[in-house]
Amino acid sequence: PIAPPVAPPVTPPVATPVATPIATPVATPVATPVTPVGSPANGEGPNCFSGENKVEVQGKGEIAMSALQVGDFVRTSNNKFTRVFSFGHLDRESEADYLQIYYHSGDDDPPLEISAAHLVFTNGKAVAAEQVRVGDVLDGKEHNQKVAVTSIVTIKRRGLYAPFTESSDLLVSGVLASNYVAILDQKTVPYQHALAHAVVAPTRIVCSITPEFCQSESHENGISSLYWPIVQAADRLGAMNSWIQLVVSVLVLPFLAVFVALEQIVLLLATRSTAVAVLVATTATTIGAYITLFHSRRCRSKTVKTLLS
Repeated sequence: PIAPPVAPPVTPPVATPVATPIATPVATPVATPVTPVGSPANGEGPNCFSGENKVEVQGKGEIAMSALQVGDFVRTSNNKFTRVFSFGHLDRESEADYLQIYYHSGDDDPPLEISAAHLVFTNGKAVAAEQVRVGDVLDGKEHNQKVAVTSIVTIKRRGLYAPFTESSDLLVSGVLASNYVAILDQKTVPYQHALAHAVVAPTRIVCSITPEFCQSESHENGISSLYWPIVQAADRLGAMNSWIQLVVSVLVLPFLAVFVALEQIVLLLATRSTAVAVLVATTATTIGAYITLFHSRRCRSKTVKTLLS
């Protein structure tokens, strides 16, 4: 017998293993710090507020910084208003980089847009905006109100505005900010606000006596003609060694104190209030009394000497 043919065993097909795709880790993007125009890092450019900021003006309500004018009374802390007597920097066409500082205050306030070297207040201390970090607290609208910074980015805006007020500060987008910028090294930053305010005292005196003079101020390259020599001197001082800056600042303080004292006298005389009249009369009477007393003592002394001789 012939054996029937046996079919060869069929090997079942083996599935070729397919490699499971492994997700390639993607690096989390890290924000590269941008040096805004006018920061001490590049040593040039404007130091101002953007026109998008909001300010509260007496009789007008909340307006854009770009609409603020010399003569307006703008809100500062504790529900007070202070007069804008000049613009240290005003350029509506140029573009600049600003720090856009977001914060939590409980109100629907827009972010503060400010140049890196401009001074803001934290716990009553003036610091450059570039020194502010997320989590820091800034001085807000009301007395002792603090607002916590939640994020900081950079943004480019058209327009540069630096209003000067009689009180040296103003509320900008809900944050208390200085009129001035940090020009000197970081060692002297806490004193720069008061120092700059004293430097501007002569201009405030002139503007308080003749407001029309400051209302007609001109701006060259965005800088007020009233402060161009001061800006040039400040730039030269800022380029010096930090210790030289400190020494020069101390040396000029007595001269600046004279202008500040003169400003206070002018302001008191300008008010012409009853209290000022009483103060002046009392001071004059006291001085007169001392002169009379001194003169009478001298006369008595001479009389006694004559009698004894």
